[in-house]
Amino acid sequence: MARISRVLSVGRDNIVRYASDADFFTKNPGLESLRPQFDECRAAYAKSGADKGCSCRADTNLLVPCITAFIQLLLEAKTNNPQTVQDFVKYVAKTDDIANTGVTIYFRAIDGSAELTRYEFP
Repeated sequence: MARISRVLSVGRDNIVRYASDADFFTKNPGLESLRPQFDECRAAYAKSGADKGCSCRADTNLLVPCITAFIQLLLEAKTNNPQTVQDFVKYVAKTDDIANTGVTIYFRAIDGSAELTRYEFP
């Protein structure tokens, strides 16, 4: 494996935005199974903001199950389906040339604790 010299960091907001992009699941077919869950999370999040009178007060905890599932699928894909990880890194990097590129996701631990965790995807 090539040495990683370029690391792109993403967080919760980036993941939600990516999943909202019209071409995200087309360019990331290994993540397609998450589409319905993301649709539901985004709808619940939007409703929580509307109910509170401002999207700035929407309940971000409503997004946690989707992001946790997203990270879990990518972690499993590192072993079972590396193409899924490569497709995601290409999408984030906006290039097919990812020989030296990695993506780091900072999010709470997927074990349910609130501890901030770094997930790396070369």
